Amino acid sequence: MLYRFFGGFFGSAPLAIVGGTLTDFWELIDRGITVCIFAGATFIGPVAGPIVGGFVTQSYLGWRWTEYLTVIMGFFFGTVGFILVPESYPLTLLQ
Repeated sequence: MLYRFFGGFFGSAPLAIVGGTLTDFWELIDRGITVCIFAGATFIGPVAGPIVGGFVTQSYLGWRWTEYLTVIMGFFFGTVGFILVPESYPLTLLQ
């Protein structure tokens, strides 16, 4: 129960911060499309994750590859985000 609390406590920050981030990056019409994509990804992840994890676990890869694939995807998308997402904080831009 304690770990579920910490997971929800720390996992809720990205959901609260993304709205402000999307308003910094895109104009009004593009923002609506972007919010739809983000909301879809937010709800598809918890649904598709256990299904994909079940297939990975039952394959020759084994259960450890569920963690390896998560780390590989995290590093990949983190690197892509670091390279492609521009800085938008005004004080940092003024420096």
